Amino acid sequence: MGIWGWDELIDNVQLRGFVVGPAFYEGNDDDWNFSVKPSASCQSLLENKNGGVNSDGDIGCEIQAPVTLDVDEFLNNGTHAIANQWVTVVGTWVRDRSHSADGSSPLLGTDNGKTEIHPITSLLVERAPAADNRSRLVDFFVFSSGGSITIVNIGPRPNPSAPHTDEDRLGAFDIPIPLEATPNVTVRAQQSPPPDFQTDPTGRFAWFRGRVRSGKYSEGQGFFSATIELPGFTLLTYLVSRGINFRFGIRDLMKWAGVSSIRALFARLDTGEFEPPVCAGLNQQIASVTSQIGQVNRAIADVVNAGGKPPEDLVTEKAELEGNLTDLETKKQEFGCR
Repeated sequence: MGIWGWDELIDNVQLRGFVVGPAFYEGNDDDWNFSVKPSASCQSLLENKNGGVNSDGDIGCEIQAPVTLDVDEFLNNGTHAIANQWVTVVGTWVRDRSHSADGSSPLLGTDNGKTEIHPITSLLVERAPAADNRSRLVDFFVFSSGGSITIVNIGPRPNPSAPHTDEDRLGAFDIPIPLEATPNVTVRAQQSPPPDFQTDPTGRFAWFRGRVRSGKYSEGQGFFSATIELPGFTLLTYLVSRGINFRFGIRDLMKWAGVSSIRALFARLDTGEFEPPVCAGLNQQIASVTSQIGQVNRAIADVVNAGGKPPEDLVTEKAELEGNLTDLETKKQEFGCR
């Protein structure tokens, strides 16, 4: 239980990765909990503002959902189970003042708390396509956090609430689908204003967009859940949905993913996180040249601080290195590398 509260770092942060184990209910503070192993592009969310890094390599995600709802029914039940699934979690990135990044729970709280997404605003659970790639399922949730309004105060201090407690939050997604496709939305639970789902054709594919407001927990709202059946991937919608750069060939991508067929590739929902070898090489070269420039700058500064003039050979070397760095940065941009 977070008796020392939370420090908000950034709101509306997006966390992507695989869920570690099942979700569970924490009775001390009415939280639904699960952990996510963050993707390569979300690793920075493991580190709090004091330099502490979550020792288990995971990011806890928490929400105080309406107490009448069962976490097992929605997050652990059969085909809806989120364990080991690829998810996108949107919410408030916080530092937990009750639990340290090293896994301990200091009696008087800590400034070196582990990072969390708390509260969750929305959760999009993506599942790999069916074996025949005719369809694929996603689950979508939107929440308003109950916060301390659901907890009986047992001490002299006010019960702490996570940031943005009892707010009317907006959950949203945009998923590319083939033109003329018609997603099938099955609402599992709605304690929220009416959802808005639209399909917008654009060029060679369409965007299926969802916008759902949670409503406020204190007004008897704060929860929405739907299962959406989507058509299977085309190569184009797969590439767009994973954020994959079009400059790379599909055979290269299959090699990086370790698969030998397009259908097997479509089952890899994490491929947007891959760093192509050409990008890895460029980033290594850029780091090396940047380090060399720093060394030359320090050497020049030593001479100048001693009362001398910048040596011509070092000035020439610096100019050459800076030219190399510019060329590498240009190549990186051309390939669309991160």
